Amino acid sequence: MIRFLLFMLMILVPMSAKAEEFGTIPVLHDGRIKPMDSFARIHLKLFSGSERIDRMNAQEWLLETLFNPPQAFNRPVFKINDPDVRQILGLEKRAQHMYALSDISAPLEAQQEVIQGLLDADQNTFSRSQRALIDLHIHRILYSNILRSLSLVVPLSIQPPNSLGLEEKETYTALDFERIAQKAENKVKDIVRQKGDDIEKFSDEEIELAQFMMQMSVLREASSANVLLRIIPPQWNESEEWMSPWVLIQSGQGSPQSSAYLDLWKNAAIAYKAQDETELNTVFAEIYDSALTMMPDDSWDTRLKAEVFYNHIHPFHVALGLFAIAVVACAAYAMKPIYLFYYGALATSIGGLFFTTFGIVIRMLVLDRPPVGTLFESVLFVTTIVALFALLSEWRYKNALSLFGGALTSVILISISSAMAINPDDKEVLVAVLDTNFWLATHVLIVTAGYGTCLLAAIGAHIHMGVEIAGKNTRSLDKNITQAIYLCAIISLLLMSVGTILGGVWADQSWGRFWGWDPKENGALLIVLWLVWILHGKISGHLKQWDVSALYAYLGVIVALSWFGVNLLNVGLHSYGFIDGIAYGLVSFIVIETLLIGGAYIVIQKQDKACAQT
Repeated sequence: MIRFLLFMLMILVPMSAKAEEFGTIPVLHDGRIKPMDSFARIHLKLFSGSERIDRMNAQEWLLETLFNPPQAFNRPVFKINDPDVRQILGLEKRAQHMYALSDISAPLEAQQEVIQGLLDADQNTFSRSQRALIDLHIHRILYSNILRSLSLVVPLSIQPPNSLGLEEKETYTALDFERIAQKAENKVKDIVRQKGDDIEKFSDEEIELAQFMMQMSVLREASSANVLLRIIPPQWNESEEWMSPWVLIQSGQGSPQSSAYLDLWKNAAIAYKAQDETELNTVFAEIYDSALTMMPDDSWDTRLKAEVFYNHIHPFHVALGLFAIAVVACAAYAMKPIYLFYYGALATSIGGLFFTTFGIVIRMLVLDRPPVGTLFESVLFVTTIVALFALLSEWRYKNALSLFGGALTSVILISISSAMAINPDDKEVLVAVLDTNFWLATHVLIVTAGYGTCLLAAIGAHIHMGVEIAGKNTRSLDKNITQAIYLCAIISLLLMSVGTILGGVWADQSWGRFWGWDPKENGALLIVLWLVWILHGKISGHLKQWDVSALYAYLGVIVALSWFGVNLLNVGLHSYGFIDGIAYGLVSFIVIETLLIGGAYIVIQKQDKACAQT
């Protein structure tokens, strides 16, 4: 690999340019057709932890990596935070812990024996540093593959022998050479047949031809297994896989259309070298149009552009900012009841709901499925449910408490959603059993909506206990809050009950049993039983007012255990595996909520007792 990179450094011509049309070009990656913009963001974030580096956005970085490997080879793109890994590789400490491929390649080669031993070992026993070393090894291979992905069409400094009769050009590409490769190979075979393999018997022209074929052989060998950049749609039928340029050429499955497509990529490389941004954008637009003609579904134009738009505006980040402003505005309104604060909170809450809904709609369009296939998506969907119900409650009661509760819960949910996105690509392809729009749109959608209303009931109970402790709980306010919480609880019970039953039907169809005491099934049932206990205890009079409020408040913990906790058990068909960040956060949340709710309950009981005595 190192030999190949050095070889590329010698034969590739430095270039620099950027293009805006590049980001929409489709590529098949990780089982999903996505725009090049997403491909760039995913990989740059994987290597560096950010979607920008050295004042370059992800598209500019990928353009340089594809079309100017020598410069990319020396670009600090790997973030190495672990001090033990830096020490093992002999890397000096840097301010941002950023290192180039040229910095880490030789040290990693020297540690191949250690790395191979780790690859053969049980990864569950890895220390933090061992895991970081393996990740860096994998990232280095991945980055090297990106560097040589377009080596077939990038201009080379190699000059072909005149004896091959290739049209004279300023620069040539490996694609040009591949078109005369068979002719050159036959010539070399004839020479060896006539003169043997003793190079001293060769003429200067024959030596030149042999050296040319050796260079092509090295380039072919280094790129033959490179399947990362699958930019060529299926040529013969829809069931075929997309192909990378080298695999297409070496498999012999090309067509006149794919040949013209590769020529466009060659033109893009030439324009990049010339730093002609106008021409580069024109060529990339042609590449995009050409790719769409090879794709059977007319919807891809909209889906690809929608994903690029989604990537640029970051709708959930915008929503987070708006909900945070709403929280501050509500707090300001509580301290000084000026209507400017109230309407500001109302407007920003509506804006936050708009952007979360917009983000979910875009994801549905891009992924062609309901927006609840992963934990990350379910958190965002629950955020939308919470914000919507909070605004409906505010429209009914107009006391700013619903605005505050909904905005605060939304801020918390969006903030923790990033921890749910384990992979750099948050638009994951679902496993087969989950990839069913009917059940995602019924069971999962209903259950996650139930989570949202449960959380709204819980936050309402927190507010109810808070205003009581603060001495602000008037009779009308108490009535409004308890009515709102009760309505949320009833809706939650309905949604969770129906969702749990539908989950059983889905389980029967997928796994052959209606109920198997799977942890996720138990978690959903736990929420149903908790709500039934509270509602029956309230109706029967066995639970007093503040008993009910405390139990409603603790509903947030029950939901967290059912929603996130059961996925960390490494047991059952719904387990996503143990994730340190989620586990520690969940435990901290349970401890804090237990102390907070328990403390508030005790304070309220003491206040009631003191009032009764007076």
